[in-house]
Formats: sequence, structure tokens, C-alpha cells
Amino acid sequence: MTIRNLNLFIPIYGPFKLDLRWVFSLLGASVTGPWGGLICGTLAALKPGAQIDLIGSPLPHLLVGLTASRLGNRFPWAVWMWPIAGVPAYLFATWIFTPTLLSLALLPFLLFIGISSAAVTFLVVLGLKRRLRTISSCWVDQAASTKRP
Repeated sequence: MTIRNLNLFIPIYGPFKLDLRWVFSLLGASVTGPWGGLICGTLAALKPGAQIDLIGSPLPHLLVGLTASRLGNRFPWAVWMWPIAGVPAYLFATWIFTPTLLSLALLPFLLFIGISSAAVTFLVVLGLKRRLRTISSCWVDQAASTKRP
């Protein structure tokens, strides 16, 4: 929620921007599992007047967390559930508030935002996973070297 309120985003073109709250919420969902994903999705959607986010965000985050828990060690791949589940959820949420065919015009933009958020999050999760592996191997090496016979 803080990320959204600070207006942290990556400008893409004109009025289009990649909101960085999705990177953090997807990171949280992929690391914590389904219930953590549901909480991350709900917290990412909280903002006054953002009813579309409240409908479209929690369920896809839950699916990202569920996929991550099923993938085990390959959990970074779970963030790709966001464009698969998140784009239809947001399209449905948009249609609920503006039930016209004009809401279908948002599909290319939603796809672009969903895929780009998943790509940025995938790279962040891969880097985080690599970093944690390095730190844990140093920790194990240090613990092994301090043992006395």
C-alpha cells in the first residue's frame, strides 16, 4: 500500500506506467504461499476508490502463492500465473463497473502490464533466490568451520 501511495512506478509510454506495488505483492505471494498471496493481493488492492483492484487482485495472488507452493524449489516460475489469472480477473472487474464492449479495449494494456510486472518480478525473485542461496552456503560453511572435534 505504501508503494502505491508513494507513486513509485516505471514510466512506459505517455499515461501508461508499471506500478511497482505488483512487483512487491507478487514477490510476497510467491514466497509465502497461498494464504500469504491472498493477504498480499488484498493489501496491494487497498486504496480508497479502487474497487476494481479489490475485485481483481486477491484471487490471482492466491493462485500465484498456490502455484509457488506446488512448484517447491522452482517457485520463481509461479509469478507467471499473474498474467494468466490476473488479466482475466481485471478484465472481469472492469466489465463489472463499465459493462460495455469498450472495456475489452483495455485487454492489450492489461496484457502488457501483466506480462511486464511478471517479468520484472521474475527477475527480482531469481536474484533474491540466488542471493539467499549464497548467504545460506556462507552460513553453512561458517557453522561447519566453527565446530570443534
